[in-house]
Amino acid sequence: MSPTTIRRRPLTLLVPALTLLALAGGCGKPAHIPDLGDVSGTVTLDGQPLVDATVNFSPAEGRPSFGKTDAAGQYSLSFVGEYTGAIVGPHTVRISTEQYIEREDGTTDYVKESVPPGYNKKSTLTANVEPGENSFDFELSSKPGKK
Repeated sequence: MSPTTIRRRPLTLLVPALTLLALAGGCGKPAHIPDLGDVSGTVTLDGQPLVDATVNFSPAEGRPSFGKTDAAGQYSLSFVGEYTGAIVGPHTVRISTEQYIEREDGTTDYVKESVPPGYNKKSTLTANVEPGENSFDFELSSKPGKK
């Protein structure tokens, strides 16, 4: 090999390496996104899966996270955009089935609340979200205080 070839090889490897390093520096979450923990679980009412309920985790400060239960009563929380989970720390949890559904013809249907106020408007439910994976199951009763 000539001395010229030896000098070029490190440069040809250095440029792609620096490019990758610069791109990697831009990866990760933006500064305005707080530390989040992934949150999922199951909600039941009187031992049955609670379907189409909204699960809301509200921290003392900051943006709440929301999820919707499926046919099995399972949910996972979304924070904002592509970010999932909830802010790390204590939360008040609210679970509600009340909703308005807009139909294609422009009319709106109202789905009445089937969950007692102690689980939503006057919620006594809490959860402490930790970094990483969190699972919170909520076993609700239509007659709170009785199981």
